[in-house]
Amino acid sequence: MGSKENGYVFTITGRMDQSDSGLYRRHQRVMKNVRTYCREYCDYTGIHGFRYFGERRSLFEKVCWIIIFISSLVVCIGVIYKTYIKWQCSPVIVNFASEEKNIYQIPFPAVTICHEVKISREYFNYSKTLKAIAQGENISKEELRKNPVFSYACVGSQEFFDKCTWMGKVYPCYEIFQPIVTDEGLCMTFNMLNKEDLYKDIVTSQPIKQKHLKMYKPGKVEDWTIGYGYGDLAGVETYPRRALLAGSANALIVVLHKAIRFPTVQQHYFRIPLKKSVIVAISPTQLITSDDVKEYSVSKRKCFFQSEKRLQFFKHYTQYNCKLECLTNSTLRKCGCVAFYMPHNLDMAGLQHSINTENNKRDNFDSRLKCDCSPMCASVEYNVEITEIDYDWYKEFESLGYGNMDDEEYSKSQLMIYFKSSHFIPYERNELYGHLDFLANVGGLLGLFIGISLLSFFEIIYFLTLRIICNLRLYKNWYGKENK
Repeated sequence: MGSKENGYVFTITGRMDQSDSGLYRRHQRVMKNVRTYCREYCDYTGIHGFRYFGERRSLFEKVCWIIIFISSLVVCIGVIYKTYIKWQCSPVIVNFASEEKNIYQIPFPAVTICHEVKISREYFNYSKTLKAIAQGENISKEELRKNPVFSYACVGSQEFFDKCTWMGKVYPCYEIFQPIVTDEGLCMTFNMLNKEDLYKDIVTSQPIKQKHLKMYKPGKVEDWTIGYGYGDLAGVETYPRRALLAGSANALIVVLHKAIRFPTVQQHYFRIPLKKSVIVAISPTQLITSDDVKEYSVSKRKCFFQSEKRLQFFKHYTQYNCKLECLTNSTLRKCGCVAFYMPHNLDMAGLQHSINTENNKRDNFDSRLKCDCSPMCASVEYNVEITEIDYDWYKEFESLGYGNMDDEEYSKSQLMIYFKSSHFIPYERNELYGHLDFLANVGGLLGLFIGISLLSFFEIIYFLTLRIICNLRLYKNWYGKENK
């Protein structure tokens, strides 16, 4: 391969100075030791395919195994990346709960009733004024001014209760109902939180005649929270009320909504015709979110916990309360006033002039508002099935000893609301991939494709640190036995 002549070493690649030949030999020896140490690692490691890299076999066999190993590694990395994306984008899953819940664990739905005749003649004779306008008769400027306002939101007489029953017990209607100003004017609501529990102190209460308040007995929120429901010490008489059994009846004209959500009658309602009995069967839908999900951001879990989102006017966060507050603030910015039913303080007093137009366009307007109003992480919704039959109320009164009643003189309607079943299956929002789940999936994929486990990483660290130190003490060199 070479010869020594005139103080030089001749090789195939050229001539090399004798002083450089020692460096070359040291380099060759180091590379040999590195190959020896790497071959020893390949013999002992548990990673699939590495043992074939260290064997003294043909180059073709080694190249084939290198290609196979790299291909498996590339596929493994690709699958792990997809698992990571799924973990980051969809870490939460909603499934049916494993156990049923009883209806007494959730509140009875809040029921808001509104009379179609909202105008008391002691304030304004709307029918007379409307007839005069239709016939082209002259009316006063005051009547002309009041007509469009009172046609929409007159705080008129609400004396339309006849009999109210709750859980088989008859109550004075105004003892269990409280007045509330909605987008349909003055209404009465059952089982909704009191204004003190619904609004913050900065909200100005709408003026309501005292005759509607003298019998109502407000409750106190002590044994119930929106996130965790009723406590273990909650008794039969709770606030908000709950039904202990299916089949409770109430004579109501109703709009169904959650007990902590402000009612919007124009958007969610059904009508009770005269001389009809409307039967409403309620099926609750509850969504529960585990505390583990709280570790994820709102953009990933797509919901708010009560402690995470604070509203300006409402004490409790709901998606609709948030949208209503956002609509209120936007209306104030654009018009300088707000609609009468919207929450407001003393600085926001005023009645929006184009209320009917605003309500007709509310759905489109909401979609244009940029509000961070994600759904609640813990919520209860109520689905209804409605049946309608004729209501022979006069026969019922005759059976109670009231004598013959003239059907033409009185017209009554009845509404029966009850839970369809005493039990229901809630939904649960849980982690799809937790940190341990993701680690287990990654470990399984690494083991499936290339045979890497947690010990394999410690094995690499061992060969790069501790084994070298021990070799220096045992063999006086770092690479171990000479002819390995």
